[in-house]
Amino acid sequence: MNDCKSLNDSSDKEYTQQQNFSLAFMLRMINGISDPIFVKNYQHQWILLNDAFCNFIGHSREELIGKSDYDLFPQAEADVFWEKDQLVLTTGINDENEEFFTDSYGLTHFILTKKCLFEDELGNHFLVGTIRDFTQQKQVEAALRRSNAVLQAQQEASIDGILIIDENRQIASYNQHFSHLWQIPAAIIQSGSDWQLLECVLDLLENPAEFLAQVEYLYQHPEKNSRDEIVLKDGRTLDRYSGAVRSPAGDCYGRIWYFRDITERKQAEADLRQQAQELETALYKLQNTQTQLIQSEKMSSLGQLVAGVAHEINNPLSFIYGNLNPADEYTQNLFSLLDIYQRHYPQSVKAIDEFVDLIELDFLRSDLPKLFQSMIMGTERIREIVLSLRTFSRLDEAVMKAVDIHQGIDSTMMIIQSRLQATDQRPKIELIKEYGNLPLIECYAGQLNQVFMNILVNAIDALEDSLVRGRWTTKKQLKTDNPRIYIRTRLLAPNQVTICIADNGLGIPEDVLKQIFNPFFTTKPVGRGTGMGLAISHQIITERHGGSLECISQSGVGAEFIICIPLIQQRQISNS
Repeated sequence: MNDCKSLNDSSDKEYTQQQNFSLAFMLRMINGISDPIFVKNYQHQWILLNDAFCNFIGHSREELIGKSDYDLFPQAEADVFWEKDQLVLTTGINDENEEFFTDSYGLTHFILTKKCLFEDELGNHFLVGTIRDFTQQKQVEAALRRSNAVLQAQQEASIDGILIIDENRQIASYNQHFSHLWQIPAAIIQSGSDWQLLECVLDLLENPAEFLAQVEYLYQHPEKNSRDEIVLKDGRTLDRYSGAVRSPAGDCYGRIWYFRDITERKQAEADLRQQAQELETALYKLQNTQTQLIQSEKMSSLGQLVAGVAHEINNPLSFIYGNLNPADEYTQNLFSLLDIYQRHYPQSVKAIDEFVDLIELDFLRSDLPKLFQSMIMGTERIREIVLSLRTFSRLDEAVMKAVDIHQGIDSTMMIIQSRLQATDQRPKIELIKEYGNLPLIECYAGQLNQVFMNILVNAIDALEDSLVRGRWTTKKQLKTDNPRIYIRTRLLAPNQVTICIADNGLGIPEDVLKQIFNPFFTTKPVGRGTGMGLAISHQIITERHGGSLECISQSGVGAEFIICIPLIQQRQISNS
């Protein structure tokens, strides 16, 4: 009996030693594993723990060996652990669960626990478990979900249609506004295929080839950003922006596209441009109207002054001119009477002979008729000037009527005749007139004369300016190169008349030529020009007479103003 007891004690001691050796060997093995590993006996007590498990639990191995979950964890958590452990120990079915775990510091962990049943060579059952802490991963996933949710909320809150394509050209994200903006079926977008989506987009574009080329260029050059406007077939205009999606390290993970419907904005901009154009036109017309009113008042006052002066001169002139012929006749009668006296009384007294010698009677008799003739010529010249002044002013022709425009040109030239004469600084300006056979022309005669005056004065100014710049000199001047003004008229068509006024000055520079009809534009010094003469002339010809006024000029050759007006105004034609 004692021998049997000794044998049993020896067996138990040997088993204990063997078990301790196995546990020590296993401990050395599992301590090298980073995941927490534990071994429980059938009574749910820890009998083997690696260092990672102790660190994870927050207790030393000595504090844990022989303890159960109820010694460390709250009742609710311990009950869950116990039930799952018991299931493995009794059924032998492996268990894998995601669980929440509270460590000794009160921190909650999200863990993945794997448990299996282990049987040693003596038939003893043990529960072996491994733990993987997914807390950080879950936190990252939660943060990512929150970030995606915030991003999605931002995308949905945006007024832009947003599309994100990843580096593999798959649809990574989009907002509902993008789908609404393009009216693309949800199945196409949700398929994730960039190519299917692109085909739908191209069908909606006014210029798909250009859009496709730009898209391919951006994918081939991910560092590039792009912004432009695209037009859809339905008339809408979209503002498109594309940029690379990059990590903080600069790695490219695809492209993001923003689309915004700017149709209303473009229409508003067009309306604003139209309004601005209309305001500019209205301002231009207002300026022209103001200018015309000022100039009309000025010309009206000048016309009244000219007409008044002409009238005042005409009255005494008529008196003088009307008495010159009778005075000449009376003088001839007195000379005839003197002849009769000399025939009948040939012997005169000394006093008479002395007085005859004093007054030089023979010279007086020959010169006095010449004196009267000269006075008659002078008064006729004055009458011509007065008639030119009245013709130029045309106060009696303020309405449109048929007139001889050659008279208007001649009267205008008569007024500025003095400016054509030679001076110490330049030779005489030659006037060459080539008048065509024109009928009476329906026009505002006074206004048309104003146009002739403006253009002729400008021509004279241009010739004098050419003199300053050395075009002409008063010495050794060739006649063929004298300063000239040409006036030509002709009937161009059955109802079209042209009047050309040209000079042979230095011409008008191209940059000036573009602006000569603009109000207030002038190249003359202050005090010599207002910049309104040609502007008003252009308005009179184009608006008042339905014609055209243009200027042709070549450097060194001169300038030519061409006036075209209807022979009969269209109003009269339609009425007839």
